[in-house]
Amino acid sequence: EPVVLGKGAALGKIAPEAFAASIAPHLGAARSDVLVGPRAGHDAAIVRIGAGRVMALTTDPLSLVPSLGPERSAWLSCHLLASDLWTTGIPPTHVSVSFALPPELDDALFARYWRAMSDAWAELGVAVVTGHTGRYPGCALSIVGAATLMGLGDEGRYLTPGMARPGDRIVVMGARDDTL
Repeated sequence: EPVVLGKGAALGKIAPEAFAASIAPHLGAARSDVLVGPRAGHDAAIVRIGAGRVMALTTDPLSLVPSLGPERSAWLSCHLLASDLWTTGIPPTHVSVSFALPPELDDALFARYWRAMSDAWAELGVAVVTGHTGRYPGCALSIVGAATLMGLGDEGRYLTPGMARPGDRIVVMGARDDTL
């Protein structure tokens, strides 16, 4: 059956009710090694990998925002992913990056973006381990792809938003003013 688009919906993340109705009931195979899977309000998953170890994972869009430029956009994309993973208490170690670039984004501009992204990953101690890069019709700025960031840690030594309790202290740290 052909796809017929409607008038659209609100931008940004879908509402928790839409997540619960459309996504949560359809998560592929049920696996006992998935300790924390997709749910509204959780930006990272936890998967048992064996020998008392877990892998934390998070996925987000990658942005190239024209008003920020390629270098700041790349830095921001990397750090937004890292901040989601750090909420688990597990530091990032590996990333998979996929680009769906607009045809009008030339090689020189993309090279500047990628070099800045690579530098940001290196500063964060993250190795790029796989990915995909292509140009496709219908793609446009500012979303130019997505990445999945991973980290390895000890089972029983991670955090999730569901573990927060009234009275807990939360430390929030912001970027230095000169980074954006």
